[in-house]
Formats: sequence, structure tokens, C-alpha cells
Amino acid sequence: MSTVKNPHFRNVDRAPYELSSLLTDIRKAKSVEDIKLMGEAAEQHASNCRDTLLRGLDAIGHIMIRAYGNEEDEIAPGYAMSIGELISHIACELQFHDQVGNVIDSAVCLATNKSNQAKDKVPS
Repeated sequence: MSTVKNPHFRNVDRAPYELSSLLTDIRKAKSVEDIKLMGEAAEQHASNCRDTLLRGLDAIGHIMIRAYGNEEDEIAPGYAMSIGELISHIACELQFHDQVGNVIDSAVCLATNKSNQAKDKVPS
């Protein structure tokens, strides 16, 4: 990862939505360095998505185990926060799925442009 503050890594609490935006907007990058920064931001958002899902699912698992086992241990406050983050993340993830069409359109556009560029380079 770059040590430069990444202008594309923003809205950390909306990682899935930001990830879809980055995937859609990468075709508008103005330089190779910009593409690299967008890629780094996308990797970090994807990592944050994974971590949020894992924490929330782990918290639900712990609570369910305690509920089933009738353990008298108190439930750690962090579990409630993780479940709240998970629920919020799932809502944001649904917004990401709404953007999938835009991501696919961008991928098709990139592939078409690369294909056209390759055709232009072939001597006739």
C-alpha cells in the first residue's frame, strides 16, 4: 500500500458502496498512478467489508451459543456493536448490488476500448 493519503479511500462506513463506485469509475482514471490508488482503495474497502461481516457473524454466533447454553456470562458490549455494524453493512451491501449493472457496463466499456485499441494497432 502507498504511504500517500489516498484521495479515493473515503466513506469508510460505506465500504460496499464505495467499492462499487471505484469499480465503476476506474475507467475515468487520468493516470496509471490514479488507477493504482483506486485499486488500493478498492482493496481496503473490500477488506473492511470482509472484516465487518466476519465480526458481525462472529458476534451473532457467540450470542446464540450463550442463549442456547443458558450461560450466565454477560454478553460483551462489543458484540452488540458488531451486530449493529453488520446490519448497517448489509443495507449498504444492498445498495452495492444495485450498482452491479453500472460495474458490468464499465467492464464492458473497458473491454471494448481495449479491443478497439488492439485492432487499431494491427497493421492492415
